[in-house]
Amino acid sequence: MNQTISLAVDFIDICRKLKQAEYKKKEIASVLDIPPPVLSSLLKTVLPALAKISTSLSDAELEEAIAASFNMVNNLSRIKMEKRLSADIFKLNKLLDNKDFKRVDKSGYLDFIRKQVELSFDYIANHFQGIYYFYYLSSDTDQLKGDPFIIIANVVDKVIEVYKGNTQSSVNYFGIALLNNNHTITIQLAERHDSPEEYLQIIVSLPFIRKAEYLRGIFSNLNFARQPIARKVVLHKVSDLCDWELFNSLPVKRISSENGTEVPEIDRYLCAANAKTECKAVSRPSFSLRDLDSEIS
Repeated sequence: MNQTISLAVDFIDICRKLKQAEYKKKEIASVLDIPPPVLSSLLKTVLPALAKISTSLSDAELEEAIAASFNMVNNLSRIKMEKRLSADIFKLNKLLDNKDFKRVDKSGYLDFIRKQVELSFDYIANHFQGIYYFYYLSSDTDQLKGDPFIIIANVVDKVIEVYKGNTQSSVNYFGIALLNNNHTITIQLAERHDSPEEYLQIIVSLPFIRKAEYLRGIFSNLNFARQPIARKVVLHKVSDLCDWELFNSLPVKRISSENGTEVPEIDRYLCAANAKTECKAVSRPSFSLRDLDSEIS
């Protein structure tokens, strides 16, 4: 049997088995690194036509029939496809033989998130809703920064919303707060415009005293060198009421760490030697483990 015809039959067979294993066409196309429309053209038109070619034809007739099969669509290159058919079949067999790969219903991910949002709503709304100052140590200057911050319950959508920065801030962030367990809350934020350039993540430790005047945790984002950085953060409560007029009236604070804020305890906590952890840029990286030595030296 002509090799191209034989490979076409094998390709159709392995794709049929993958379909039975509940793989979608877009997943198969992703493994093969080809666009889904190209895979559809192969499976619906080209390969079935190749598989039907009689092997009793003369060499000239076989060549003409194979060329005609590839010419049935205009988004395929016969030369490229014939070269890669064998390798593609190997990839698909490997995918099918991967016994550790567990099929997951992707819709379950969103259900999981919705459940987390629902479980978080009442707890956070009852105990931690309010207006805060978000205090942290700057990554690029010797400053303590204090940004207005609000945790507010959206009763319509039943989700806890968070906002960092107000009308007086040059950059604003918005996001959601989720309860991890009875000990921590995770806050995810993004810049407030169509194409967010920066995402922030905050994990705060929950106190046993529900009416605590502050929350403390870890705040991570990118520094000005676009390297990941983590630092301590303190959310100092200003009001239990979610008053937007009060929130927008709060000034943005940019204070030298030497002078400190009006809360000395927060200054000492944030300016401690272990207040931040940076992943530094390595000059002329060799992509070997020696780079790690140059980063800490």
